[in-house]
Amino acid sequence: MFFFSVAVFVLAHYSLLLGISYQTGRLQREITALKSEQYQLKLEAAGLNSLDRIEAIALEELGLIYPDANQHIILTLDR
Repeated sequence: MFFFSVAVFVLAHYSLLLGISYQTGRLQREITALKSEQYQLKLEAAGLNSLDRIEAIALEELGLIYPDANQHIILTLDR
């Protein structure tokens, strides 16, 4: 009876370890996928912040234009 109890305990222990091993593998795959997504999002954010893109939006979508050569704004600072 003692050996049967020990055998059941050992099998239960290995079963628990196997479940934890599967869960660890799944979580490692999820971490890898999330790191890949993070990298892609950083690339996308860098592209959205590029000055060329901002200039194109200002000119094409917002209808902004460059100022003429004779247009000046003078700012004064009161001290």
